[in-house]
Amino acid sequence: MTIEAGKTVALHYTLRLENGKVYETTDGEEPLIYQHGTGEIVAGLEQRLEGLEKGAQDSFVIPALEGYGEVKIESLIEVPKEHIPEEAREVGSEITAVSRNGHKVKGVVYEIKKDYIVVDFNHPLAGMDLYFDITVVDVMDPPNEEAR
Repeated sequence: MTIEAGKTVALHYTLRLENGKVYETTDGEEPLIYQHGTGEIVAGLEQRLEGLEKGAQDSFVIPALEGYGEVKIESLIEVPKEHIPEEAREVGSEITAVSRNGHKVKGVVYEIKKDYIVVDFNHPLAGMDLYFDITVVDVMDPPNEEAR
């Protein structure tokens, strides 16, 4: 059975950054299980997995534009200092904010200014190429799909 839209996929992967550092891996853990074609994983990875079969192993690079996109300058937001907890007022501190539509969003303190703090709300992997090593553990029909 090949990976295609609607199939449930079990996948082991290691994600490295350009410097070779492992960012995330399922090594020694349960495989990632997702439904193909639903946008549960990065679009570029989903495209590369299309058509592979159980047991397939591959290594490839997903360019930033097909991963988490480029860094967007408009995602660097100036926040008045008084809105940032004192313990988070240093470069590299992670904060959680609530967007206008009520969703929680994570940001990282990017720069400290006199009256405000610049917070980066880009995805941490924005602007980075993603280096994947994958093994397809299984490809299955969704559990609720009736036998044909």
